[in-house]
Amino acid sequence: MRDEHGRNIKRTKHLGFERRMAARTARVALTYIPIGLAFNALVLSFGRVEGRSMQPTLNPSDTDRELVLLDKFSVQVAHRVARGDVIVLKSPSDPSELLTKRLIAIEGDWVEGRSGRRVVVPAGKCWIEGDNGELSDDSNSFGCVPMALIEARVAAVVWPLNHLRVIRNQYPENRII
Repeated sequence: MRDEHGRNIKRTKHLGFERRMAARTARVALTYIPIGLAFNALVLSFGRVEGRSMQPTLNPSDTDRELVLLDKFSVQVAHRVARGDVIVLKSPSDPSELLTKRLIAIEGDWVEGRSGRRVVVPAGKCWIEGDNGELSDDSNSFGCVPMALIEARVAAVVWPLNHLRVIRNQYPENRII
């Protein structure tokens, strides 16, 4: 086959197919990768819980490392967290570190710390504690923390499968004065 100038044209079916496939792949990637990233950042994601501060609710034995489903939508979009929720938040002392704790009190609440000291939670802050008080670095040691540090609510344990369960809100009525 020749072009309008009389030159030979080499036709390959594969080149057209490869270009179409590359274009299709690029379109799919440019469409779905941002959607996936936004979903992970604002709706749901997974996290691994380490340490013993939330025993027995999470990591019931010292060798467990549970994988949890994180509800980010409630926190990041709807701004709904409640006393008793298990939450993931940035550490107030090291924002690159994430903590898993229970939300005990919110602004305006009076709470009694484990030492017996009574604290009123200031505006924009909250009081957090681990369920295993003896092994938890929490508001009893560093005080009230900004609500803005909360990243997600722990919705369920998804791994290992024999630990599969929904994490229910356990309102700590005896902690609020």
